[in-house]
Amino acid sequence: TGRSGSLVIPLDEFSRYHRSGTAQLWERQTLTRARTVYGAADFARAVADAAETAAYGTPWQPAMVGEVLAVRQRLEDSRPDQDLKRGFGGIIDIEFLVQVLQLRHGPSEPGLRGANTWQALDRLHAAGWLGDDDYAFLRSSYDFLRRVESRLRMVHNVSRDDLPEDVEQLDQLARRLGYQADNGRPAHELFLDECARITTHVRETFLRVMAEQRH
Repeated sequence: TGRSGSLVIPLDEFSRYHRSGTAQLWERQTLTRARTVYGAADFARAVADAAETAAYGTPWQPAMVGEVLAVRQRLEDSRPDQDLKRGFGGIIDIEFLVQVLQLRHGPSEPGLRGANTWQALDRLHAAGWLGDDDYAFLRSSYDFLRRVESRLRMVHNVSRDDLPEDVEQLDQLARRLGYQADNGRPAHELFLDECARITTHVRETFLRVMAEQRH
């Protein structure tokens, strides 16, 4: 319940909130990624069951696509263009695409549920909800973007998702990712070309799959 809510609530209150119909779609999206980390085994199972029921207990409606796109746009507008997580064609595009397919098909196909995006892509492909080409591209792109994210955080020792603007730092990042100067072009230019190609295709795939979920 936003700022008016408590930091921690009893499990039955959590379930009651989601049964009431006041929970927003983005909250259900978040719960597709929920996993228990620590605690008594019986209670952990109860929490996991409650989270799954909250995420997948509401029937899919094509109008939900508009809500997802609106949230995605707000996230993109809140970050600089070079942000590889929330920016154009970034990690969030792939994760939102996966979550929408899970929310649509997960109620009737429990095997599609799961917090891990790589595993979810595998399961959606195996179930036929992602074609071979889309699956191969999305999985390799997710690998690429997450690898860049991890190198950024290793280099700067902070949680960071935006590419550096400093050319020297950008070139260092590119070389850490295996790019080398070629035909007079520095490593960072080749890296940026690859980023632009991948993020453009990710965005096109995201919008196409979202449009398909309206039917």
